[in-house]
Amino acid sequence: MRIPLAVLGLSIIVGAFLLCTPFINHTDPSIAPDNNSEALKKEADVEFTSQRAPRVAIAPKSKESPSDAKEPVRVNEIPPQIIGDLNSKVPITIRVLDETNTPVAMATVRVYAMLSDDNPNEHFQYRGVPVGGTTDHDGRLKLDIWEWVNIDGRAREVTLQVTHEAFVIFTGNILIGSTESVIYLERGPTVVVTGWYGAHSKIIRNLELHIDDETDLGLNAWSPLLDGRLATNRIPKGVHWIVASYTHPKLGRMSSLAERFEVQEFGWETLHLELHPTTTFIGQLDASVPRPIINGKIMLIMHSESLDASDPVISKGFPSDIAPDGSFTIPNLRPGVGQFFALCQGWSSSKGALDTTLHRTVQGESLPSEAGNSQTHLLQHTRVPQIDNPYIVLMERTGSLKVTVSGSIGDPLESATVYAMPNINVTGVGSWAHPWRHWVATTDATGIARIHNVPPTPSLRFGVSAKGLQMNARARENTPVVAIQSGKEASTAIRLVNKDV
Repeated sequence: MRIPLAVLGLSIIVGAFLLCTPFINHTDPSIAPDNNSEALKKEADVEFTSQRAPRVAIAPKSKESPSDAKEPVRVNEIPPQIIGDLNSKVPITIRVLDETNTPVAMATVRVYAMLSDDNPNEHFQYRGVPVGGTTDHDGRLKLDIWEWVNIDGRAREVTLQVTHEAFVIFTGNILIGSTESVIYLERGPTVVVTGWYGAHSKIIRNLELHIDDETDLGLNAWSPLLDGRLATNRIPKGVHWIVASYTHPKLGRMSSLAERFEVQEFGWETLHLELHPTTTFIGQLDASVPRPIINGKIMLIMHSESLDASDPVISKGFPSDIAPDGSFTIPNLRPGVGQFFALCQGWSSSKGALDTTLHRTVQGESLPSEAGNSQTHLLQHTRVPQIDNPYIVLMERTGSLKVTVSGSIGDPLESATVYAMPNINVTGVGSWAHPWRHWVATTDATGIARIHNVPPTPSLRFGVSAKGLQMNARARENTPVVAIQSGKEASTAIRLVNKDV
């Protein structure tokens, strides 16, 4: 899954109870999120839905004589389980060199993911704040990183990114435990970009450039050549996507399509992108939603047109408010394709099958797994500029979640905090956290909390926290999930344990 990582405010909530889950909030309107902000940061615990193979201790060879040796462990007897110390750290040393083995000083290193020895093919987001630093004059950097990915898996590798203004960005894995890991930075080919409008000869040079999410360099990576054209040598070899934008003194905001291009290992790559005036998208919620619309929000996520699963992703979200009469406008949109998500009190945008006619076909194309399943519910897709005016967004009723919380001895627990985190799953792009609100509720005297207005989803992540109590270790490690159906209430029960357990 690709994770734009787009909404930092919600990551505080997720980070509090997801110790280290693979890459990836709404309240009852009567509950004020600000009043629960501290509660959301507490650790929480519930029954978990998935487990990884537990690590087991291997008994050392006995030094006793055969006559004194104890009876061997039987095959069907399980040795005691080792639970990792999630506070333990180990040192690593990284050295950054260029193609001529010359040390690269002032290179920025950031560790953002880990792989475990019991699950070496799955990336886990680095727990807490990603660690990193800058290389010294000899190209070296020493870091202390987590020894354990989770309670079942000792860290085997870390995934890191190394950047320097003169080199291509490096992203890759290094093994933990080696005395020193050497990373080689390369100078990439020169990519030169210009724009045009009306005629190829009308060249526009001072562009704003956005590269695919995995390679996004920022504006400082582009420098003007003597003739004013923007150029960079920091784009790695391979397939990429780019969008150029420009503010015309008379026509206003302009933008190119998301253009696919390929960079070779050496030489020059020149891109001349056609610019188009941006447009305003006009839409309306379908008539099934009662008016006036309350707390209506909508997001159009524009992205690259290819559905090739091997391609990098370029995406950007455009949020807007929905008026009480159900209408909305989204200005300054570039031409291309995008996906909608809408939410208001009691309703969310419905999902359906993928319309592949909206997407560009690429040779050797392979659909994302979710797009290849005709039974999967996907966000509504559209093209910009729009064909239908107004565009009608189809809606369905939201669901709700009922959680019964008990204490360590099984008694109903009052004043526990229950929170949920529905995600926006964008086909071919990844998972986006909701930018508009938090889903949180407090248990009553019977230990029951209800969270309303939850968008239907087959896997809603949620958690529970309470003073002096928490979810058990495995439940904290494997976030519990529950299916939410349109117009229905899902129900589950959770028993917390003492924090010293």
